[in-house]
Amino acid sequence: MFGPNKQSSGSVSELGNTIIKHLSGLTYRYPGVKCHPYCNTIKSGVPQGSVLGPLLYILFTSDLPQAPNVTIGTLADDTAILISHTNVVRASTTLQEYLHIFNRWLQKSKIKVNETKSSYLTFTLRNDPSPPIYLNEV
Repeated sequence: MFGPNKQSSGSVSELGNTIIKHLSGLTYRYPGVKCHPYCNTIKSGVPQGSVLGPLLYILFTSDLPQAPNVTIGTLADDTAILISHTNVVRASTTLQEYLHIFNRWLQKSKIKVNETKSSYLTFTLRNDPSPPIYLNEV
């Protein structure tokens, strides 16, 4: 992507350098607490509430893994993974296989998922039981 030491001659490189300059050295703190020594440098991710936040999130997640028979939908910081199959066991297996790939991407991208806020939903006209699905073994 963009590197902090690259010389820019075009508008894309200039934009990249501007974004890197904007993000370099950003810190966060807890409300009501004076910064030093309670400030922490942001090492990865997208700062919430910033003007560039939505654009940075799109760039940050633009390489979500793709797989056959898997549809990915995102809105803000929510991601939906959709699987469709006539056999509920096969659909669940495909989802679980994809979640293993997705979890490796999350780890590589240094993104943490709150498993307690994550859920899956099965729609079926049959009474077949749906196998359990796990994300991070939860």
